[in-house]
This record gives sequence, structure tokens and C-alpha cells, in this order.
Amino acid sequence: MTEQTTNTDQTDTDWHGTPANDPRRPAPEWDSAIGEAGEWGWWEPDPADEECEVWTRAPKQDAPTTPEAAAKWDAMLAVNENARCVAHKKSGEQCRRLAIKGATVCRVHGGASGHVKRAARVRLENAADRMAKELLKIAVSDNMPAYVKLDAIKDALDRGGVSAKTAIEVEVGPAKGFEQVFSGITGGTRADSRAARGITDIGQDDDHAAHRAMMEQDRASRALAVPSDPALTGEADYLDAEVVPAGVVQPAAIDRTPAPTDDGVTAAEFVREANAKAASTRPRHT
Repeated sequence: MTEQTTNTDQTDTDWHGTPANDPRRPAPEWDSAIGEAGEWGWWEPDPADEECEVWTRAPKQDAPTTPEAAAKWDAMLAVNENARCVAHKKSGEQCRRLAIKGATVCRVHGGASGHVKRAARVRLENAADRMAKELLKIAVSDNMPAYVKLDAIKDALDRGGVSAKTAIEVEVGPAKGFEQVFSGITGGTRADSRAARGITDIGQDDDHAAHRAMMEQDRASRALAVPSDPALTGEADYLDAEVVPAGVVQPAAIDRTPAPTDDGVTAAEFVREANAKAASTRPRHT
């Protein structure tokens, strides 16, 4: 009997027309003689020649890459049984995937849906609160060693957002303009400022007296000035006048007397005569 090997990929829903969950579908096995390092699959009769068998490659999700990887995965599932998806396949076998964090099912069996994710997030937050409370109990417990309490305190501070790390920003270069201005500003008392400038410090009353003396001296200097000079006396009369450039002749004052008519009668006289004539022509009632 001759043997033939087929390397055609089989899908999850196709095994020579048989569904993937069909119990007649053979379990994959490891054959180290196939390929370079072996392959998962099974031998089955060749439909074209009953005396021959053909090798059918197992689907990827049913076939670990190597026996070592399969054994390691099985050992991990045995240790983390609570993290395993609780769903079962149609064949009755429990799912070999891990459940998402905070839930009991994997992404394939409903873990990717929105309500499952939200419920898982709530469980994780509640679990974090419980763990934080237990952490605080350890930090304040009198029965715990000092190093354990120290680690618990550090973890609690990190969870609370209090970190010992401090970021310091260092900039190398010339000072900015406002920094130079601020560097020249110093604080101190008025007496220190006057002493630094060589001015004798005097009291507040003496300062007012000196100011009054200066005012009296100013008034005396104004009184001794020449009276005929308005700029010195400060008593100049201010006129509201218009500045006219030199060489411009100002027009004479406007004569507002009514101009006479051609016959020598002014307009006012003409109006009075007209009113008199109109009054004389009106009928009178006796």
C-alpha cells in the first residue's frame, strides 16, 4: 500500500463535507514524519484509491504548533482552572481558551460583547477596591514584618497617585528678558533704599516740614519777581484770540445796517410804508 501526503489546508467548517463538530471527525494526531518537524493531522483512506491513505492537515485552532506547546498549554490550564472559559463546545468538551479578565467566558463565547465587557469592568473595579482595603490592613497591621508593611505602604501610595518621583526641568541658555528684569528687583524698607542712594533718611513729620518750607520758598521767589512780567507773577490775563499768520490783512468789521434801495429808501422804511398803506385801505366798521 502506497502512501500519499496532501498539504491542502482544511477549514473549520470543512472536512470532506463534514462539519467541524461532527463526532465522526477524527481527532488530530502528531506525525513527526510529515514536513520538516512534523505536523498535526490524521491519515484517512484516499477516496480515489482505497488501497492508499492520504494525510489531512488539522485546522490551526485544533492543532498546536508543536507537542511541547500543547503540553505547556495543558499544564497552564490545569494550574489556572478558574481562568478557563466555562463554555462548552457542541461536542461536550470544555473550551480551552482563557476567559477575559473579570468574566467567565472567552471572546469567542460572548466575552467580546459590550454588556459582558462592562460587567467585567465593574467586577475588576470592585476587586481593586477590596484589594486596596486588604493592602491598607497589611500596612497598619502590628503582626506584619516591617519590610512587608513598607511594601504595602508604597503600593497604597502608588495606587493613590502619590509618587516619590519628581520631574525637574533644566534649561541651559541665556536668561530671558523678563528674568533679567526680575533679577534687578530687590525688596527692602524705604530707609534702606534712601541709604543706598546716599539720601539722609528723615522722619515723616520732618519730610512734611521740608515740603512746606519748599512751598514757602517758591511763593517768596514769585513775590520778588518783576510785577510787569506776567510770566513771573502768574497773573497774566488770558485772551481768547485767533492766531493769524504774518502778512495777512484782517477784513473790517461787518456793517449790519440795511442797505438802501434804488430810490434811497431802506428796507425797514419800505416795510413800514407798506404796512401803513395796507392799514389805510382796510374797511372800517362804525
